[in-house]
Order: sequence, then C-alpha cells, then structure tokens
Amino acid sequence: MKNSLLFSFLFSSLSLFSNIDTTNFNSKIENVTVFFSGAEIERVGELSLNKGKHVLLIDNLPEMINPQSIQVEGLKNLTILSVKHKLAFDNTLRSNPEVLTIEENIKSLSIKIKRLNNEINVLKTEEEILLNNSNLSNKEKAITTEELAKAAEFYRARLNEIRNKVIDLNLEIEENKTKMVEQFEKINKLLSKNKQRYSKVLIAVECESAVTDKLKFSYYVRSAGWIPTYDFRVKDTDKPLKIVYNANVYQTSGEDWKKVNITLSSNDPSLSGNKPELQQWVLGEQSTYLSDNQAQEASYEYDTYGGVSSLKGIITDEQGEPVPFANVTLFKNDEQILGTTSDFDGAYTLKPLEPGRYDMQVSYVGYQSKRISGISILEDKITIQNIPISEGIQLNEVEIVEYSKPLIELDQTTTGYTQTRNKMYTTSYESKTNVRGSRSGSSKRFIDGVKSKNYIDNSFNNNTLSLEYEIKIPYSIPTDGKDYTIKIKETDVPVEYEYFIVPKIDKDAFLVANLDNWEELNLLSGKSSLYFQGKFTGESYINVDQAEDTLTISLGRDKGIFVSREQSKELDDKRFYTNDIKETIGWDIVVKNNKNVEININLQDQYPVSNRKSMEVELLESMGATNDEKLGMLDWNFTLAPLEKKELSFKYEVNYPKYSNIRVR
Repeated sequence: MKNSLLFSFLFSSLSLFSNIDTTNFNSKIENVTVFFSGAEIERVGELSLNKGKHVLLIDNLPEMINPQSIQVEGLKNLTILSVKHKLAFDNTLRSNPEVLTIEENIKSLSIKIKRLNNEINVLKTEEEILLNNSNLSNKEKAITTEELAKAAEFYRARLNEIRNKVIDLNLEIEENKTKMVEQFEKINKLLSKNKQRYSKVLIAVECESAVTDKLKFSYYVRSAGWIPTYDFRVKDTDKPLKIVYNANVYQTSGEDWKKVNITLSSNDPSLSGNKPELQQWVLGEQSTYLSDNQAQEASYEYDTYGGVSSLKGIITDEQGEPVPFANVTLFKNDEQILGTTSDFDGAYTLKPLEPGRYDMQVSYVGYQSKRISGISILEDKITIQNIPISEGIQLNEVEIVEYSKPLIELDQTTTGYTQTRNKMYTTSYESKTNVRGSRSGSSKRFIDGVKSKNYIDNSFNNNTLSLEYEIKIPYSIPTDGKDYTIKIKETDVPVEYEYFIVPKIDKDAFLVANLDNWEELNLLSGKSSLYFQGKFTGESYINVDQAEDTLTISLGRDKGIFVSREQSKELDDKRFYTNDIKETIGWDIVVKNNKNVEININLQDQYPVSNRKSMEVELLESMGATNDEKLGMLDWNFTLAPLEKKELSFKYEVNYPKYSNIRVR
C-alpha cells in the first residue's frame, strides 16, 4: 500500500512538471551565509507570472547542492506546489564557435608540424646518401686535383645547406609547438569554465492572481568555509590594545560569488545533530566506543568526522613546468565530490573535505589523464599531492597510480606531506610568541568558546546556537579554494601591560598583554598576528577552549628595557669540610627602563632544590621576592618610572657531599 502511494505521488509530480509550460527564472547570488564548514547561498530574481500554474526552471547551479537544503520563500497570492532537483550534463561547449576555431587551429598546427618533420627526415636521408658516397677514390682512373676540389666544394656546400635547413625547420617546429600550447591553454581555460555536470531546480507554483515580485530561494553547499584570524596591535604600553577581527573565507562551490553580502556564522551544519546515547558497558568485552585512532581509521569508510581538511598541490609537465587550467576532479566511490582547475602557477586547492579515502583525476587537453587512487584525507589536516602529467595528444586512456605516503614524513602528525592546521600556526613561532591563560573552576557558560548573551554591535548576533557577523561591504570570492581575508571589525581594549623577564634564560624583556574578562570580546579559536609599535613581531594561535580567566598575549621582545644578570663575586664562597662542601652563591640583577613611560615588570629567577637528605639548599636572601619553595622559583613584581633603574639580588647556600658531581650555579 505504501509503495503504491509513493508511486502515485511520484507519477503525479512528474505529470505536473511535464504538463505545464516551463519558465526560465533568472537569478543572481545576493546573500551568502558562510559556516565553519559549508555555506548557504541565497539567490534572488524578478518574478512576473500570470494567474495559473507555472514551472520555474533555475539552471546552471552548482553540482554539489544538497537537495534537502533547498528552500523557496513563498510570496503573497502564490503557492509552491513542489520543488525538484536534478543533475544535468552540459554538452554545448562542443558547438561553441570559439572552441571549433581553436580545434581547427590545433589540427592545422599538428599537420604543419608533421610536414616539417617529414622535410627534416628527407634532408637527413640525403645527408646520409652524400656521406655514404663521399669516397672519391677510383681504382680504374686516378682523380685529378681539380676534380677533387670541385667534389669537396659540392659536398661542403650541400651538407652545410642541409644542416642549416634542418636547424631552420627545427626552429619552425618549436615555434608551431608554442602556438599549439597556446591553443591548448585557451581550450582548457574554456573547458575549466564549462560545467560538465550541474544542477537544475524546478519549482512548480500556482498563482491565485498575477504576481510581480522578487522570489528568493536558497541552498546549502559543503565546499566552503571560514577560519577566524586576528591582529593584535599595540602602539605603546600607555595605549589600549587594538584587536582587528578578520576571517579567511574560501569556497570551491563551482560558481563565483560576485559582490555578495556575506554573513559569517560559527555554526557547523556538517556536525551530526543526533544526540549521543550510552550503551551497555560489560567488563572484559571490547568497548563499542571508538578510540581516537580507531575513529580516525573508521573515518576513511564512514566519514565520521568533519573539519577543515584540504588537498593541495601543483600540476606539472615532464620538465617540471607548471600546467595552468588543468582540470582536477575528486571522486569518492566513483562519485564526483569536488572539482577545480589549476591556476597560472599550476596550483590547485580542494577544500573542505571530510576525512576518508578519495581518488583524484587530472586531465588537460594534449596530455594523458592521470588518476591517483586511495588518497588518505585525515581530520583537520592539509594533504599535499603534486602530480606530473605526460604529453600524449592522441592518447585517451587514463594512467592510474596508487597513492603512497612519502619515504620521509615531516613529523608524526603528517600523512602524505600533511600537517595539522594548529601545528602550522604555532610550531614556527613557539620560541617567540605565546598565548596562555587560567580559568580553572570557572562557572561561566560558553557556546563555541564564547560566553552567551553578549552583543558586540548591531552587525553581530549572538544566541545559544551560534555567533554571526554580518559584513557590511559586499565581497567577491572566486571558486578557487584560496583564502580571501575579510575584515570583520576592530575594537580598542584596555589591558594591563607588563614586561616578563627571565634573565637566567634570556636578557631581553618580553611585553605581554593580560586580558581580564576576555570572553566578553567574543573571540573564537584562530590564528593571531602580533604587532608592536607598527612592527610585526610574530604569530600565535588562540585556543579559547583552553584559555581561562586571564588571556595573556606575548607581543615579543622590547629592546627599550636593559637587563643584566651577573654572579656576585663578593658572595661567592666555597668551603671544604671532611666529607662535605658548602657553597654560597649570589646573583645581582639590574633592570633599567629606557622608555619614556612607566612600565610594570614581572621578573622570575630560580635557585636549586634538593630531593636528597645528603644535599641541603637554603635560600639566604631574596629581596622581597615571592618564593615557591617546592619549585625554587622567585618572582618579583614592581613598577619602573621612565629612566628608573632597579637592582635586585638573591643568594643561596648549598651543602653537598664531596663525591657528588652536581651543578649549583
């Protein structure tokens, strides 16, 4: 019964579309909401319909539309009867006059090159005949000197003529090959713009009366996303911290976004909406929950994870030269997932991708297609896959190559030359920049790392589901997978600056900014660029899920603070007893503020601690430092006026056995 009802519904739906005249509905993208993974596209078009039933055809849409996400906004006096999505193939390119002209040019150049090669072969055959018959000796009759001179002159002139002609012909062949490459680039550029497969949406409507209005419809594509980034700028320590909110937006949906209104959302529609459920846990039996490694392996088959994973690389020819406008297509289980073309430098980018195993095919007119099978994409990682392709104008077969990991990997987080995004953002700068904080035991509630029910300004929405930024200036984002930076907003934040100094390790002073109540700034996890007095000082990565009550940002070194640390000769004393040695060690520290503003200093040093009864350590003097006896850490906090100097010292005594080989200073 259910099957018959379903059949009746489908039959009536198909009949509805087939019996009503179809009207092409022209629309353009006006609004795009970009999520961490995916984007919702809103198209708008003018609608003018008479009373009655109509079918609206929306053509040439991206292939990878999620059909379940299509929404049509109804109008007054108009009822939406049904919405149908289907894929179509575009074969109009072959009848394009420009394409036909290019193909004729390629054919003509190919014939010309063959004829030139034929001329070269004939000349080389003639040269071979001349050389084989160049023996002028004659057993019956001696050759005269005059005849020898004439023969030598003939051979010299003809061989020289042949070889010069071959050079000219080779140059002409190279010139025609260059022209042919130019023609191939033109046709590949046209092919890259042509949608071999695309989406159509058919909307059946019924008008109670004549309708003239704007119709809006939207759909979701997964091949887009954005990443939060920040600029932290400090003019001087008596000025507030300027935070510039940015976003790196990318998309490979198959259609360019031209001057569209963009809204950035922290929501992630790719995450499962199913609530978690506990299962029975029986001791001694294997757990039904997957470990991290097991989940990673399972993601190959089941796509259990989301995340900003991507595939990048360069397409080159056999000589290592980049191949522009090559078509790059990604497949999963023989179903096309994403597609793009290489740029002028041969570079391509496919993102975002769900973890799993994929096949990738590269095609370029005049070259043999190549398919890489079994490429592994892991969660939140970038995979680099460079592909060389070979010339083969007449070849139609596809060269299939199995994916393999490199012999040398970058580190344990890489796969096929991959690296985690967080690792990329932090590894190179660990030694000079840092973001840290402490918020243990906090009772504040956060959504996506941001405290709820807080508003930045009129362009910002914050509710229990997501954060949203409405960008006031229209932007254009091409469908090339590259990051395009959008400035969201900027704000000045009063912060407490201080200089962090550890003279035992480094004589430089490091400026840090301490942000209390930082959660009110609605920061999301992302990369940050640091600037002090107009100079770039480094990069870091803010992880709001791990930060706590105070967010501390290191802004780099400041050479305007003089620091010295020297061992005190007056206090240096080493005494020998029967079985023991007793040493007294002292250190003198000087800090001078060479700046014209007052500064706060946090200075740390240390003395040794002992976990053996045979070795004793006693702190004799610390000049008011806070002392952590368990760690042997000394901490001074003080203020220096402009050009003021501060002298500190501490000393400790160590008593240890003579046979001990230890370092006490």
